[in-house]
Amino acid sequence: MKKDIGKAIAHGEKAVELAPSNSLPYHVLGIALRQNGQYEEAISNHKKSIRLNPFCPIDYLNNLAWAYLASQQYEKATSTWNKALERNPDYFFAHLGLTAAHWLNGSEDEARQSAKHVLRINPNFTVSYWEKRFASKDKAFNKQIYGAMRKAGLPE
Repeated sequence: MKKDIGKAIAHGEKAVELAPSNSLPYHVLGIALRQNGQYEEAISNHKKSIRLNPFCPIDYLNNLAWAYLASQQYEKATSTWNKALERNPDYFFAHLGLTAAHWLNGSEDEARQSAKHVLRINPNFTVSYWEKRFASKDKAFNKQIYGAMRKAGLPE
């Protein structure tokens, strides 16, 4: 969250080394790797975290889906967010991710539907606020997903 991604990766790798049977270090390392643009490594770590904790928190699914989205695996991202929505139909982050995933996959009507859910859950949501808080180092990915969110109807 402080955007010191190199330090986050180093700490994540150390945590995995110290607790290789604990799901949380793999999850946290996966987040840092995704933020650093290392998508396949992020996916691998997220999958490992879920294997170690099959009753994982919904956030594990969400971050795996974001890694799939970043690596342009739109169907896998969509499927993973839908699993999260089976647990919690009002899970904000799944609707937000689905907005971008559907748009980028050419399902514009579904993207607009997801955008409506985002605004139902958080009427004050703006793409610009989200972009400032959660942008990754991959500028092309940032431009792509935030552009998709705007085109799907989420406000600036």
